[in-house]
Amino acid sequence: MQNQFFGFFMAFIFLFFGVDNLLIGQDLPRSHAHNDYEKLGRKSLYAALKQGFRSIEIDVFVRAKKNEKYKPKNLRIAHINLLTGLCPTLESRYFARIENWLAAQPRDTNLPPIILMIDIKHKPREAYVQLRQLCQKYVHLLCVYYPHEKRMKRGAVQILLSGSKPVDELRADSVQYMWLDMGLGTIGDAKTPPQLAPRVSSGYGGNFKWRGRGGRPMPAKELEKLKKIVAAAHADGRELRFWAMPNRVIVWQTFAAAGVDWLNIDRIKKYRRWCRQQ
Repeated sequence: MQNQFFGFFMAFIFLFFGVDNLLIGQDLPRSHAHNDYEKLGRKSLYAALKQGFRSIEIDVFVRAKKNEKYKPKNLRIAHINLLTGLCPTLESRYFARIENWLAAQPRDTNLPPIILMIDIKHKPREAYVQLRQLCQKYVHLLCVYYPHEKRMKRGAVQILLSGSKPVDELRADSVQYMWLDMGLGTIGDAKTPPQLAPRVSSGYGGNFKWRGRGGRPMPAKELEKLKKIVAAAHADGRELRFWAMPNRVIVWQTFAAAGVDWLNIDRIKKYRRWCRQQ
Protein backbone atom coordinates (compact mmCIF):
# COMPACT_ATOMS: atom_id res chain seq x y z
CA MET A 1 0.00 0.00 0.00
CA GLN A 2 2.87 2.33 0.91
CA ASN A 3 4.63 1.79 -2.40
CA GLN A 4 1.35 2.18 -4.30
CA PHE A 5 0.77 5.55 -2.65
CA PHE A 6 4.32 6.69 -3.39
CA GLY A 7 3.93 5.59 -6.99
CA PHE A 8 0.75 7.65 -7.23
CA PHE A 9 2.54 10.57 -5.59
CA MET A 10 5.44 10.53 -8.06
CA ALA A 11 3.09 10.00 -11.01
CA PHE A 12 1.13 13.02 -9.83
CA ILE A 13 4.30 15.14 -9.75
CA PHE A 14 5.49 14.16 -13.21
CA LEU A 15 2.03 14.21 -14.78
CA PHE A 16 1.89 17.91 -14.15
CA PHE A 17 5.58 18.81 -14.43
CA GLY A 18 6.85 16.62 -17.27
CA VAL A 19 10.35 17.26 -18.61
CA ASP A 20 11.82 20.62 -19.61
CA ASN A 21 13.77 20.97 -22.82
CA LEU A 22 16.70 22.23 -20.75
CA LEU A 23 17.02 18.83 -19.11
CA ILE A 24 19.12 15.89 -20.16
CA GLY A 25 17.33 13.05 -21.90
CA GLN A 26 14.90 10.93 -19.93
CA ASP A 27 17.16 7.92 -20.45
CA LEU A 28 19.84 9.44 -18.19
CA PRO A 29 19.66 9.90 -14.42
CA ARG A 30 18.73 13.34 -13.24
CA SER A 31 21.62 15.55 -12.17
CA HIS A 32 22.25 17.00 -8.72
CA ALA A 33 24.39 20.15 -8.41
CA HIS A 34 26.40 19.61 -5.23
CA ASN A 35 27.14 22.72 -3.13
CA ASP A 36 25.75 24.93 -5.87
CA TYR A 37 26.65 28.19 -4.11
CA GLU A 38 30.37 27.44 -4.51
CA LYS A 39 30.12 27.41 -8.32
CA LEU A 40 30.50 30.61 -10.34
CA GLY A 41 29.89 32.83 -7.32
CA ARG A 42 26.79 35.00 -7.49
CA LYS A 43 25.63 33.35 -10.72
CA SER A 44 25.63 29.84 -9.25
CA LEU A 45 21.87 29.22 -9.22
CA TYR A 46 21.32 30.55 -12.72
CA ALA A 47 24.29 28.56 -14.05
CA ALA A 48 22.86 25.31 -12.71
CA LEU A 49 19.35 26.03 -14.02
CA LYS A 50 20.71 27.05 -17.43
CA GLN A 51 22.68 23.82 -17.66
CA GLY A 52 19.48 21.88 -16.94
CA PHE A 53 20.04 20.88 -13.31
CA ARG A 54 16.84 20.53 -11.33
CA SER A 55 18.28 19.34 -8.02
CA ILE A 56 20.41 21.97 -6.32
CA GLU A 57 22.18 21.57 -2.96
CA ILE A 58 23.19 24.30 -0.51
CA ASP A 59 24.58 24.33 3.03
CA VAL A 60 22.74 26.46 5.58
CA PHE A 61 23.51 27.65 9.09
CA VAL A 62 20.80 29.00 11.37
CA ARG A 63 21.38 32.07 13.54
CA ALA A 64 18.18 32.10 15.60
CA LYS A 65 16.57 30.68 18.72
CA LYS A 66 14.03 27.88 18.35
CA ASN A 67 10.85 29.96 18.51
CA GLU A 68 12.20 33.20 17.09
CA LYS A 69 10.18 34.86 14.35
CA TYR A 70 11.67 34.41 10.90
CA LYS A 71 14.07 37.04 9.63
CA PRO A 72 16.15 36.65 6.46
CA LYS A 73 19.40 37.06 8.41
CA ASN A 74 18.59 33.94 10.45
CA LEU A 75 19.35 31.52 7.59
CA ARG A 76 22.81 31.91 6.06
CA ILE A 77 24.52 30.01 3.24
CA ALA A 78 27.94 28.72 4.28
CA HIS A 79 29.99 25.52 4.35
CA ILE A 80 31.62 26.18 7.73
CA ASN A 81 30.42 28.06 10.81
CA LEU A 82 32.79 30.99 10.42
CA LEU A 83 31.76 34.61 9.87
CA THR A 84 28.32 33.43 8.78
CA GLY A 85 26.94 36.89 9.47
CA LEU A 86 28.76 38.04 6.33
CA CYS A 87 27.37 35.23 4.18
CA PRO A 88 24.36 35.63 1.85
CA THR A 89 20.94 34.67 3.13
CA LEU A 90 19.02 31.63 1.91
CA GLU A 91 16.07 33.79 0.93
CA SER A 92 17.96 36.38 -1.11
CA ARG A 93 20.28 33.96 -2.91
CA TYR A 94 17.76 31.18 -3.64
CA PHE A 95 14.09 31.64 -2.75
CA ALA A 96 13.80 35.17 -4.16
CA ARG A 97 15.97 34.36 -7.18
CA ILE A 98 14.00 31.22 -8.02
CA GLU A 99 10.81 33.27 -7.79
CA ASN A 100 12.27 35.86 -10.19
CA TRP A 101 13.65 33.19 -12.53
CA LEU A 102 10.30 31.41 -12.73
CA ALA A 103 8.49 34.69 -13.37
CA ALA A 104 10.78 35.30 -16.37
CA GLN A 105 10.15 31.86 -17.90
CA PRO A 106 7.26 31.10 -20.26
CA ARG A 107 4.41 29.61 -18.27
CA ASP A 108 4.73 25.87 -18.88
CA THR A 109 2.88 23.34 -16.74
CA ASN A 110 5.16 20.61 -18.11
CA LEU A 111 8.16 21.83 -16.13
CA PRO A 112 9.48 19.42 -13.47
CA PRO A 113 9.92 20.89 -10.00
CA ILE A 114 13.20 22.45 -9.00
CA ILE A 115 14.40 20.41 -6.03
CA LEU A 116 16.16 22.67 -3.53
CA MET A 117 18.08 20.39 -1.16
CA ILE A 118 18.96 22.28 2.01
CA ASP A 119 21.80 20.74 4.01
CA ILE A 120 21.21 21.92 7.58
CA LYS A 121 24.61 22.16 9.26
CA HIS A 122 23.43 22.43 12.89
CA LYS A 123 20.49 23.24 15.18
CA PRO A 124 17.84 21.25 13.27
CA ARG A 125 14.93 22.29 15.50
CA GLU A 126 15.71 25.99 15.21
CA ALA A 127 16.31 25.58 11.50
CA TYR A 128 12.94 23.89 11.01
CA VAL A 129 11.06 26.73 12.67
CA GLN A 130 12.83 29.26 10.45
CA LEU A 131 12.48 27.20 7.28
CA ARG A 132 8.79 26.55 7.89
CA GLN A 133 8.09 30.27 8.16
CA LEU A 134 10.16 30.93 5.05
CA CYS A 135 8.21 28.24 3.18
CA GLN A 136 4.93 29.83 4.25
CA LYS A 137 6.13 33.10 2.76
CA TYR A 138 6.85 31.40 -0.59
CA VAL A 139 4.08 28.81 -0.43
CA HIS A 140 2.81 29.92 -3.84
CA LEU A 141 5.95 28.37 -5.36
CA LEU A 142 6.12 25.15 -3.37
CA CYS A 143 4.94 21.58 -3.51
CA VAL A 144 2.97 21.04 -0.30
CA TYR A 145 1.64 17.78 1.12
CA TYR A 146 -1.23 17.47 3.63
CA PRO A 147 -0.62 14.12 5.43
CA HIS A 148 -4.00 13.82 7.15
CA GLU A 149 -5.86 14.39 3.90
CA LYS A 150 -3.29 12.54 1.74
CA ARG A 151 -3.53 15.51 -0.58
CA MET A 152 -0.78 17.13 -2.63
CA LYS A 153 -0.55 20.72 -3.89
CA ARG A 154 1.72 20.90 -6.89
CA GLY A 155 4.31 23.63 -7.12
CA ALA A 156 7.38 24.69 -9.08
CA VAL A 157 9.78 23.97 -6.20
CA GLN A 158 10.19 21.03 -3.83
CA ILE A 159 12.22 21.46 -0.64
CA LEU A 160 14.35 18.52 0.49
CA LEU A 161 16.25 18.53 3.80
CA SER A 162 19.54 16.80 4.51
CA GLY A 163 22.36 17.11 7.03
CA SER A 164 21.07 17.65 10.58
CA LYS A 165 17.48 16.82 9.77
CA PRO A 166 14.46 17.76 11.95
CA VAL A 167 12.86 14.34 11.43
CA ASP A 168 10.51 14.38 14.43
CA GLU A 169 9.30 17.91 13.73
CA LEU A 170 8.56 17.19 10.09
CA ARG A 171 6.93 13.85 10.86
CA ALA A 172 4.57 15.47 13.38
CA ASP A 173 3.60 18.46 11.22
CA SER A 174 0.07 18.68 9.84
CA VAL A 175 1.31 20.52 6.75
CA GLN A 176 4.40 19.21 4.97
CA TYR A 177 6.31 21.97 3.22
CA MET A 178 9.51 19.92 3.13
CA TRP A 179 10.70 16.37 2.50
CA LEU A 180 13.73 14.42 3.75
CA ASP A 181 16.88 13.05 2.18
CA MET A 182 17.79 10.10 4.43
CA GLY A 183 20.46 7.41 4.61
CA LEU A 184 20.38 3.89 3.21
CA GLY A 185 19.24 2.63 6.62
CA THR A 186 15.87 4.26 5.96
CA ILE A 187 15.08 1.71 3.24
CA GLY A 188 12.28 -0.47 4.56
CA ASP A 189 11.65 1.80 7.58
CA ALA A 190 7.88 2.24 7.95
CA LYS A 191 8.39 5.16 10.38
CA THR A 192 9.99 7.18 7.62
CA PRO A 193 8.05 6.17 4.48
CA PRO A 194 8.80 7.38 0.95
CA GLN A 195 6.05 9.99 1.29
CA LEU A 196 8.26 11.65 3.91
CA ALA A 197 11.71 10.62 2.63
CA PRO A 198 11.55 10.06 -1.13
CA ARG A 199 15.33 10.12 -1.56
CA VAL A 200 18.10 8.16 0.16
CA SER A 201 21.74 9.17 -0.08
CA SER A 202 25.05 7.69 0.99
CA GLY A 203 28.73 8.59 0.74
CA TYR A 204 30.45 7.13 -2.29
CA GLY A 205 33.68 6.37 -0.43
CA GLY A 206 31.88 4.44 2.29
CA ASN A 207 30.52 2.02 -0.31
CA PHE A 208 33.04 1.81 -3.14
CA LYS A 209 36.82 1.93 -3.59
CA TRP A 210 36.77 2.17 -7.39
CA ARG A 211 37.51 5.69 -8.67
CA GLY A 212 37.39 5.12 -12.42
CA ARG A 213 41.02 6.14 -12.93
CA GLY A 214 42.47 5.37 -16.32
CA GLY A 215 39.06 4.44 -17.66
CA ARG A 216 39.16 1.09 -15.89
CA PRO A 217 35.71 -0.48 -15.38
CA MET A 218 34.15 -1.00 -11.99
CA PRO A 219 35.17 -4.33 -10.39
CA ALA A 220 32.48 -7.00 -10.64
CA LYS A 221 31.94 -7.29 -6.88
CA GLU A 222 31.45 -3.55 -6.45
CA LEU A 223 29.15 -3.39 -9.47
CA GLU A 224 27.03 -6.17 -8.00
CA LYS A 225 26.87 -4.28 -4.70
CA LEU A 226 25.79 -1.12 -6.52
CA LYS A 227 23.02 -2.97 -8.35
CA LYS A 228 21.73 -4.49 -5.09
CA ILE A 229 21.57 -1.05 -3.43
CA VAL A 230 19.71 0.39 -6.42
CA ALA A 231 17.26 -2.52 -6.46
CA ALA A 232 16.57 -2.23 -2.71
CA ALA A 233 15.95 1.53 -2.89
CA HIS A 234 13.64 1.26 -5.88
CA ALA A 235 11.71 -1.68 -4.41
CA ASP A 236 10.98 0.54 -1.40
CA GLY A 237 9.86 3.45 -3.57
CA ARG A 238 12.95 5.61 -2.98
CA GLU A 239 15.25 7.49 -5.30
CA LEU A 240 19.00 7.06 -4.83
CA ARG A 241 22.02 9.37 -4.72
CA PHE A 242 25.68 8.93 -3.76
CA TRP A 243 27.50 12.04 -2.61
CA ALA A 244 31.21 12.81 -3.11
CA MET A 245 31.34 10.57 -6.16
CA PRO A 246 34.27 10.94 -8.61
CA ASN A 247 33.52 13.39 -11.40
CA ARG A 248 34.69 11.12 -14.21
CA VAL A 249 32.78 10.14 -17.31
CA ILE A 250 33.19 6.39 -16.74
CA VAL A 251 31.72 6.78 -13.24
CA TRP A 252 28.72 8.69 -14.59
CA GLN A 253 28.23 6.07 -17.30
CA THR A 254 28.42 3.18 -14.83
CA PHE A 255 26.04 4.69 -12.28
CA ALA A 256 23.59 5.81 -14.96
CA ALA A 257 23.53 2.31 -16.43
CA ALA A 258 22.99 0.80 -12.96
CA GLY A 259 19.89 2.95 -12.46
CA VAL A 260 21.12 5.49 -9.89
CA ASP A 261 18.52 8.26 -9.91
CA TRP A 262 20.65 11.29 -9.04
CA LEU A 263 24.27 11.78 -10.06
CA ASN A 264 26.12 14.04 -7.63
CA ILE A 265 27.89 16.57 -9.85
CA ASP A 266 30.56 19.13 -8.97
CA ARG A 267 31.73 19.85 -12.54
CA ILE A 268 28.43 20.88 -14.03
CA LYS A 269 29.67 22.13 -17.44
CA LYS A 270 31.72 18.98 -18.03
CA TYR A 271 28.73 16.85 -17.13
CA ARG A 272 26.41 18.79 -19.40
CA ARG A 273 28.83 18.45 -22.32
CA TRP A 274 29.00 14.71 -21.74
CA CYS A 275 25.20 14.48 -21.67
CA ARG A 276 24.94 16.30 -24.99
CA GLN A 277 27.34 13.81 -26.57
CA GLN A 278 25.23 10.80 -25.61
